[in-house]
Amino acid sequence: MRKRFGVIAVPLLCILLTSCAPVPYGPSTFPPITSFPPASTTPPVTYLSRPASTTPMPGPSSRGSTQPTVECAEFLPSTPCGLYSSVRGASGRQDVAWAGSGSITARLESVSGSLYLTVTTPCAPLSGAASITGNILQVRSIAVGAMSCPGEPASQEAWVLEFLRRPIKLAYASGTLTWLSGPDTLGFKSH
Repeated sequence: MRKRFGVIAVPLLCILLTSCAPVPYGPSTFPPITSFPPASTTPPVTYLSRPASTTPMPGPSSRGSTQPTVECAEFLPSTPCGLYSSVRGASGRQDVAWAGSGSITARLESVSGSLYLTVTTPCAPLSGAASITGNILQVRSIAVGAMSCPGEPASQEAWVLEFLRRPIKLAYASGTLTWLSGPDTLGFKSH
């Protein structure tokens, strides 16, 4: 873009600078313009943005193969693929009531062959690169949504963020996906 701008800007600058300069020729030097030539005889405009080449410029048609492919991924081979909502939570032996109301959602996706986990909280979404080895889920480079929340939603987001930073043991039984991270537990049902 910068190179193309320079190719256009320099001639444009020259035109502007010379159009304001005093004309060294008198009025009789140039014939008066009485009419414009018809549109059919107007010569084509040539843009000199780059030398002619047989290599196509990158564009939507040549970038089609570089678009990422996004597919739903399974947490475990026996789990349905899709969005999961929280149905229970515990911190140690204490119940985390707010997590039981579906306030946390989770989705695992394969983006061009790499796994990514997206988790929403009452405050903001969290996402990061994921890997599953056996039944252990690990999330790296967790990004936090830009929205900031005061009070209780902020502390709920902090709890989920700390949960995701540890290795998560996955289990699936009776339609419930269970995550165990250190002393904390989350249970999910698929939609």
